[in-house]
Amino acid sequence: CCFGCDERVRKPQGFEKWPDKKLEVLREAVGRKKEIERLRESVDPSSDKWASKPSIGDELQYTVDRFGAMQPTADWYMRNKEDLLRTYRNHKIPFEFKLVLTLHESAVTLAKHAMKITLTAYDRLVSSGSVENSFAKQQVDNLMETALKFAFRCHQFAGGFDPEATRLFTRLHGALSAPPPPSPTASPCAADPSTPTAA
Repeated sequence: CCFGCDERVRKPQGFEKWPDKKLEVLREAVGRKKEIERLRESVDPSSDKWASKPSIGDELQYTVDRFGAMQPTADWYMRNKEDLLRTYRNHKIPFEFKLVLTLHESAVTLAKHAMKITLTAYDRLVSSGSVENSFAKQQVDNLMETALKFAFRCHQFAGGFDPEATRLFTRLHGALSAPPPPSPTASPCAADPSTPTAA
């Protein structure tokens, strides 16, 4: 799309001698920069624009949704990178394409946020001694599975993880794969037919 390309708009002071096409491209470049900055803010969990949710499940879904809203636009920029840069270069208009790459970095931030909050749910489950509660464990397992799949999507989109994200991914995968602890009521001796009995 084109941002502010109405040729009837009077040229701003200092740009009166610029060709109309160059001014149009300039407006577009400025608009695209603002669009990318808005997107980056929308996927930043530490931003004031981030609408935190009351539950871990809702927060995880919101995180996934924020990524889903950002990804198509970021993909469009990557597909059209050469054409965009050629246009701006032909009109001698600077455009920092690395701004788009910050969206890929933001995806890693989203992945870390998703993994941290689900690991928090897991840690609470373990510390409360509720691991044997099949319903509670299944809920947490579902959250961790969703976060793991989402983190992998972010990894593919960003082209890799930083060390922190890699550690979180490994820990989350381990927590999801860990077998449940043995029941405290189980008797190892009773389960082993070879154990000698008292005379």
